[in-house]
Amino acid sequence: YGMYLYFGIYGDWLLAMPGIYTEVKLYSLADPCHPQLVGTHDLGFVAGPAKAWGDYLLVAGQGKFAVLSIADDGTVQTVGSVDVPGGVLVMSFDVHGLAPYAYLGCGSAGIVVVDLTDPASPTVVTTVDADARQLVAVGNRLFVAGADKVAVFSISNPAAPTFLSECSPPTKAHVPVGAAYLSSYVRVAWVNGYVETYRISQTGQVEWVAGI
Repeated sequence: YGMYLYFGIYGDWLLAMPGIYTEVKLYSLADPCHPQLVGTHDLGFVAGPAKAWGDYLLVAGQGKFAVLSIADDGTVQTVGSVDVPGGVLVMSFDVHGLAPYAYLGCGSAGIVVVDLTDPASPTVVTTVDADARQLVAVGNRLFVAGADKVAVFSISNPAAPTFLSECSPPTKAHVPVGAAYLSSYVRVAWVNGYVETYRISQTGQVEWVAGI
């Protein structure tokens, strides 16, 4: 099937992205054990993280954030897109669970907030100063992992994340490569092999719990 860095799953479709080309490949998952190549699609930008959102597949990458649709026959269409300020790379993103807003983690360039009210015309609302390499949005909280610390923002106002707390891991963890939320805890995987667990209180205070 080739070598890919990113994948996006939408229904019975798998979009595979090598992370270095603008062209992506679409596979059918009608038989999950034997994906079948259906075709290719040129996004016009180097694609990275992807996530299903309602009737759409959201894809971020180098300087772009796009809303895609995939028809029953496998036709991929770009419904709408927006330029990321500064043309920076989007390292990760997540979407508010109750409002049409996406939060793009752009490393030292900050958190870019995108309004998805009109999927055909996504709009950059603001940029929040933070080192944001991995993001997890849960309820009215946004967990952000940076190069050497983690932070929590309130997204009670989805368009304007507000800083609540931060902490640094006691280990030598640096450069997060993944984050996942589970029942008041966030686990962060770091590029040097560490996996850290953080607890988020009801008031949005974050604390380190354990690391391996």
